[in-house]
Parts: sequence; C-alpha cells; structure tokens
Amino acid sequence: MTLNLLPDTKLAVITGLQASPDLPGTVTVVGAVEDNLPTLVASTGPYVAVYRPPGATPVFWGSIDRAMINVQVWASTEAAARDTAATVHAVLHALPGTTHACAYVERVEDITGLGEMPDPGLPTLYRQTLTVRVTARRTLT
Repeated sequence: MTLNLLPDTKLAVITGLQASPDLPGTVTVVGAVEDNLPTLVASTGPYVAVYRPPGATPVFWGSIDRAMINVQVWASTEAAARDTAATVHAVLHALPGTTHACAYVERVEDITGLGEMPDPGLPTLYRQTLTVRVTARRTLT
C-alpha cells in the first residue's frame, strides 16, 4: 500500500486565488479552460486558469512538493488581462505562510514573469501568462 503524502499544490493555488480579497468577484479562477471561453469572459469578466504541466513530480524530503504552476489570464481588453495577471502574480507571492486545500505553502518563486501570449484560437480575447514554482507540504487540516 502506498501512502501519498504530497499535497495537491495545484488545488492549493486555485483555492488560494479564489479566497483572495484582492481579486474582484468578477474574476473566475479554475483548473481548466472551458469551450465557451469568449462567452464566459464577456458575461462575467477575466478568466484565470491554473495548470500544472505534465511530468514527474519532483519530490523533496518525501512530503514536500515543488510544483511548477502555469497561470493563464484571459480578458476582453488588453488592460484587463494585464491588470488581472499582475494581481494574480501579487496574490501568488502572498501565499507563503498560508494553508489551502490541506497544503501549507512555503515558497513561491518566479519561473517566468508576466507575458503577453496571444491565443490564435481566441482572437477576440487577450491573454497573459506567468509560471511559478510553488513549494508546499501536506497538512492534516
């Protein structure tokens, strides 16, 4: 029997972003993009998708996860995408020392800074992206 001691770092990031009072209620934070993204952005506002790129989980000390997390922000204007991405970046760097989804976030490090990434499949939307490495450990509560 294998006991998984690693936290769900992606879920911790999602719930941490969702719980932040710094992100307006019009910002949707999810773990994947839905097919009707242009309609969702037009009706609710900026859309933030959190991804964990595929690959082996680098284990550090057996129960600490060092996850690469990619965040993509879509909005109907360039300014809204840029401003929302900047706020998401600040919230991510405020996560160390907090617990979300049974994961204590110890550290957040930039892998890439904020960057514009046009999406040819969604020409009416603006997209910003950033990638961080999140170090977290599982908690009991």
